Amino acid sequence: MVYGLAKLGAVQSQLPTGTIQDPVDSSDWVKGNLMAKNTLIEYGDFQCPGCASAAPFVNALEKTYDNQLRLVFRHFPLKSIHPNAAEAAFAAEAAGKQGKFWEMHDLLYANQFSWSGLSDPNVLFDNYATQLKLNMDQFINDRQSDVVKNKVERDSLTGERASVAATPSFYLNGQLVNYASYDDLERIIKQAIGQ
Repeated sequence: MVYGLAKLGAVQSQLPTGTIQDPVDSSDWVKGNLMAKNTLIEYGDFQCPGCASAAPFVNALEKTYDNQLRLVFRHFPLKSIHPNAAEAAFAAEAAGKQGKFWEMHDLLYANQFSWSGLSDPNVLFDNYATQLKLNMDQFINDRQSDVVKNKVERDSLTGERASVAATPSFYLNGQLVNYASYDDLERIIKQAIGQ
């Protein structure tokens, strides 16, 4: 696990710098202080092992800096190497239509190993929706809807405009953060916050 995180950081630190071109708006998934001066945007892929490793760290950031940091998640499914990533993003968006985006987000990452290799992961996604007590007819209809698919595509396009080259990619106050470890990323966040 430590090797994987170290390798992730090494790859991340070699990426070109990018800038967010699309400001946070009402279509984004946001948690933390909505009015915070500092915003951390994550571009993630639910089938990406590095993103699954980052999820507990990001959740801890919310608890540690809840009044000082706004956390945003945007989809960036790497479909060429993660064939189930888009379906997972659709499931998260469909859960979000019933107010359970973050809960589905956490379930998808926590159970990534269970569904990532399946030819049809939607059976497990339906199980997660049942666990979350979602209206199943609505969940399935939303998951298959153009509205949900367009939202995921929109997020991906914002990532392309911001020069996202890998997941997870983090942008602090609009700028791509080059970091070698999660401790390094947290240090950069603390500097921005003024701690």
